[in-house]
Amino acid sequence: VSAKAREDAYTQMPAEAHVVVTHGPPFGVRDLEAPGHIGDEIMLDAVYRAKPLVHCFGHVHPHRGASRMWHGGKSEGGSSTLFLNAASIGNPEARAHGGVAPPMVFDVELVGSGHGQSHGPGASHVQ
Repeated sequence: VSAKAREDAYTQMPAEAHVVVTHGPPFGVRDLEAPGHIGDEIMLDAVYRAKPLVHCFGHVHPHRGASRMWHGGKSEGGSSTLFLNAASIGNPEARAHGGVAPPMVFDVELVGSGHGQSHGPGASHVQ
């Protein structure tokens, strides 16, 4: 897919989005493979611009897990994006669970919402 097509798609990511789901990772976020970082730089720029609370993706199976990126610095009280690589096969967690990793479950608590959710057995809970 061309850079122009990706840019056109990612500019549609609204700044008020709470959760963004894509197939692959942004550049430099749980994307390291043998040739180097394989994530998308244009997508990373879109995440910097939109600042979603959560960005969930897969594609890079060995790097399942969570990372956080701060916008404006943690010490300055900046907002952050939680990145979840939810790849369900081809990683140590999947191998430990018979070949398929359990679902990643997360809560997004919006200011003033005051609601929580319970999680089923075996789910990975990330906050």
